[in-house]
Amino acid sequence: MRIRSFLMPFMIAMIAVSQPLSAFGDPPSPSATEIGTWIDGLQSNEFAVREWATQSLVAAGGPVIEPLANSIENVDIESMERGLAILHSLAVSETTTSQQAEDALRRLAANRATTSAQRANDALRSIRTLRTERAERILRRLGADFDQIINTSYTYAYGSYAKTVTIGDNWKGTAEDLVYVSWLTGYPRLAVKAQGKEFKDEHLFQIAKATNIVSLNLSRAGVTDYGMAAVGDMSSLQDLRIYYCDVSDKCLQFIDGDSSALKTFSIFGSKISADAFNKLMEKHSQIAGRYGVGGFLGISGEAERTGKGCLVKGVTPNEAASKAGILANDVITEYNGQIVTEFLPAEQLSKLVPPVIPQPNPKEETEKKPALSELIGQNAPGDRVKIKILRHGRYIMKEVELGEWP
Repeated sequence: MRIRSFLMPFMIAMIAVSQPLSAFGDPPSPSATEIGTWIDGLQSNEFAVREWATQSLVAAGGPVIEPLANSIENVDIESMERGLAILHSLAVSETTTSQQAEDALRRLAANRATTSAQRANDALRSIRTLRTERAERILRRLGADFDQIINTSYTYAYGSYAKTVTIGDNWKGTAEDLVYVSWLTGYPRLAVKAQGKEFKDEHLFQIAKATNIVSLNLSRAGVTDYGMAAVGDMSSLQDLRIYYCDVSDKCLQFIDGDSSALKTFSIFGSKISADAFNKLMEKHSQIAGRYGVGGFLGISGEAERTGKGCLVKGVTPNEAASKAGILANDVITEYNGQIVTEFLPAEQLSKLVPPVIPQPNPKEETEKKPALSELIGQNAPGDRVKIKILRHGRYIMKEVELGEWP
């Protein structure tokens, strides 16, 4: 008799609820004869025998997985459903055998010519859903935050959306607890934000076990060059951002692999040198890179045509310059008492279309003056600086508190 499809989730729930695996501890391994008797019992006409066989197989755990999986193609539909339900129950249990049971289901699902393949696929989808729901509940309880981000920027190179997991100041768990991030397989794409010095190398290595992370944002995290080795193992990573972390040029070796899927790479406020970063970008032309040091003013600019200073071309809303009242078309003439005439240093300008800069007067001092971006790079987020601007022929002094790179 063909069992109706609605009975499959019912049997899964009954097995999982009535006999949780953890209740059995570590029982002695059953003999092959015992396992064979239990598997045969799944085909019994007597309900009590089928229930005894089911509970015995669930309680035995790991040793029954392979024999049970091998028997599924040779039994009737109802017994096959029971066998798959048992593998499902073992796969969602928090034990060392859960992965073994899931692998067995994957092998059954891969053999598309068999009757059990579709049912095994159904079980795998159910496992992903149940495991993801459980992992999210646990991570939320431990202080992780969840959200969904929409692809509105070139930096999100991995598709239309991703579920974001933030490990920040509210995190109360251990590094080992972050293994639950790898359980979030029900989400095709994960974006992980790790914030604060308490997020260290061991936390990053746990995060790296997840196979569906497409974006990683490390902000003021306590990771080191050694910990960045974990990034090299994240084969699905497409967007990497490192903000104000104590890492150096050494960590770039873990991002330099030819097989890397990385599409965007942002580095701000670290010990990574501009030279090392630029060499990496030149080698991997498919990566869109952003680099910055120091604090963030939040303007775009160029040399003012008459040489009076740095012309503000644009102001980022809600950032330092905007909050201080600096406007587009203002001309910045001094930064903390130092005269400025350019926005970017000469070596960066040589790679861009050069703005119109007046020819220097030989009689004037020709000493190289630092560009505005270089001066800003000497200050950290939170520093207060004085900026002198020229607006409609009138000089104005602004005090600005620098922000962090977005």
